[in-house]
Amino acid sequence: MYDRPLPLNDPVRPPEIVNVGSIRTVPAVVGVLVGIAIALGFASAMLFDALGRRHDLAVLRALGFGDRQLRRSLRVQSVVTAVLTAGLGMVAGTIVGRSAWRLFAAELGVVPDPRVPVVAPLAVIAAAAVLGLLAAIVPGLFVIRPRSGQALRTL
Repeated sequence: MYDRPLPLNDPVRPPEIVNVGSIRTVPAVVGVLVGIAIALGFASAMLFDALGRRHDLAVLRALGFGDRQLRRSLRVQSVVTAVLTAGLGMVAGTIVGRSAWRLFAAELGVVPDPRVPVVAPLAVIAAAAVLGLLAAIVPGLFVIRPRSGQALRTL
């Protein structure tokens, strides 16, 4: 029927490339949901840790720590934990992500040139530090709240 192929005006893209372009927003949505889950999990972990360390914090109070110093110790612990885990996670995620992208790009036949801007990991680590500060607020309130036994002894 046709002696020669029909001329194409636009370049033909493989279906794999078209399919990848159609799911462009999925990683962002998954990232936001995972970020919310991480924030809630970290905040609850810090709360349960502070409640589990009541005896250690009571020893610090007996040694002369005031309310501000107890809250500061919880904030320092929270920020250090958040920054270290975010830093280690960024390094491991970058290594695994580059490897996965190279495999995926080789399968699609595109140039595997993964690049991570320097600003993105620093922003994630800064956000982790802020998350650490915010996650220490509620445990700090539980630590300094007056106990009913202490209130009765002062009468």
